[in-house]
Amino acid sequence: MKTTTTALLMLALAAPVLPANAARYLVDFGRNDVATGGGQGAITPSPDVNGYYWNNFDKEAYNSNTGSLDVPDDALLSGLVDDANNASTIGIQLLDSTGNNEWEANGAQNGGLLGPDSGLLGDFAIETATRDYFFTTQSSASFSLTGLNPTSTYDLEFFATRDTGGARRTQYRATDANGSVLSAILQTSGGGAGSAAHPNGNDDDTVSLLGLVPGGGNSIMIDMLTNEGGFSYVGILGITEHSVPEPTSAMLLSLGGVLAARIRRRR
Repeated sequence: MKTTTTALLMLALAAPVLPANAARYLVDFGRNDVATGGGQGAITPSPDVNGYYWNNFDKEAYNSNTGSLDVPDDALLSGLVDDANNASTIGIQLLDSTGNNEWEANGAQNGGLLGPDSGLLGDFAIETATRDYFFTTQSSASFSLTGLNPTSTYDLEFFATRDTGGARRTQYRATDANGSVLSAILQTSGGGAGSAAHPNGNDDDTVSLLGLVPGGGNSIMIDMLTNEGGFSYVGILGITEHSVPEPTSAMLLSLGGVLAARIRRRR
C-alpha cells in the first residue's frame, strides 16, 4: 500500500463503531439486468438484511442496452441517502478525462462475488452489491463526490473483486482541500486475492482513505488507477461523514488534518 509521507498507515481488524456525529452512505456500483436476461447484476434492495439502506449506481439507469458494458462517462448519481434512509445533497459524478469510454460495468458472469461471507466483509457482504461492479481498461478513471459538507471530514472505504487467475490491483487515490494526496492499493484478482473459498478473487479485503476534507465546490476527487493487470474496479463504496465543530474544521483546513490509508483484513 502506498501513501504520501504525511499519511499514516493503519491496520484494522474490525469495522469501527460509528460515533453519534457520523453518517454512513453505502453505494453499489454495478448492473441491473437480471430481470432482462443479462444475468450480471441487480440493484441492492433497501433496507437490506441488516436493516441498512443503499444507493444503486447501476449501468442500466444510464445505458439500458443490456448487450453493452458502457456506462456514460458523465453519469451522475445524486441525492444519496445514508444507511438510515436520511436524505443528503451528496452525489457521485463520473468524469471523462480521455474521451475513451473510461467506465464500463460487468458482474456475476465475469468474476463477481456470489455468496459473500459477513464474517469476512461485514456489512458489505450483500450479494447484490458484491456480484457486480464498474471497471476500466484505461490507465485511470475518475469520479467526484459532490455536495459535501465543508465542515465535515470523510472516510472512503472501497471493495472490488474479479475472480480470475492473473493478478490485478486497483489503486484508489484522493486529493482533498489541503492538497494532500492519499492512496491505497487493493488486490482484486489472482492468487492470494481472497480466502480459501475464493483464492483468485477478493472476498475479504477492503481499503480505506480516512480524514478527507472537501475542496473547492464542496467536492473530493477520486482517481481509480490501473496498478497491475490491465483492469481496475470498484464494486462498493462506503462513505462515512464525520461532522466536525467549526473551530476543529478550521484547524483541519489550516493544519492538514490527520489522513490515513487502511486495509481491513478479516481473515
